[in-house]
Amino acid sequence: MSIGGQFLQTRKEKGISLATVEEATKIRARFLEAIENDEFHLLPGRVYAKAFLRLYARYLELDEAKLAAEFDALYEVEPSPAAKPQRVKRRRSSINSSRYRPLFLILIVIGLLFAFNGIYEVVYGGSGERGPAVRGPAVEENRQAAPVDLQPGELVKDAKPTDVQTGLPVEDQQGQANQGLNITLNVTRDRCWTRVVADGEKAFEGELRAGDARTFPARESIELKLGNAGVVEVSCNGQNLGYLGGVGQIVTREFSFQNG
Repeated sequence: MSIGGQFLQTRKEKGISLATVEEATKIRARFLEAIENDEFHLLPGRVYAKAFLRLYARYLELDEAKLAAEFDALYEVEPSPAAKPQRVKRRRSSINSSRYRPLFLILIVIGLLFAFNGIYEVVYGGSGERGPAVRGPAVEENRQAAPVDLQPGELVKDAKPTDVQTGLPVEDQQGQANQGLNITLNVTRDRCWTRVVADGEKAFEGELRAGDARTFPARESIELKLGNAGVVEVSCNGQNLGYLGGVGQIVTREFSFQNG
């Protein structure tokens, strides 16, 4: 069965409409139809086509690695439009070229970052939302979320899936006045790079996977940074704040507790 046929058959067996898939994956319906009809030339480039294929396969619980391999076998990588290498005229020029290899690798990394950003623009272009492209933990974020001051007996009441630049509304909670802060992270699916700074000291930095649940205590403040906010449920002192952002969105949030 063709690649597109596998998607079409599985979707119909599960009784899922294209509109439902579009809402869940944020891939436009016309691109989903192109995949099911094996019309990959209608997709915006090979990189996007492969990314859409993997995302759609993951949603239908198909073997995305196997389908990606079939795609690569059928649609070979197009030759790069870069200039053809010239013949080495002298031995010395060959030695000098090796000096530029680190620079070449850096350019490749930058190109990949732009490619992923372009994929995000296409996938989320029709949803009316805009968020940062997924980046690794080494990429620092320039924006800084405003701290949330919790007075004794107050907790964060509402969290929305965006980077908040203003304080959050709070509601009274009895029995929490002298307990400080306890932030609980529950990874519901996929994985998320996470950094937690409690009272100015780094409490955790690394990757949390689906099923992981971690609690971080602090007396005065906790700074939380999530690299994939749409897969992590956050609770503060026992109150579920839900997801602080969307899938692939980087969110930085600071919680503070002031006694008295």
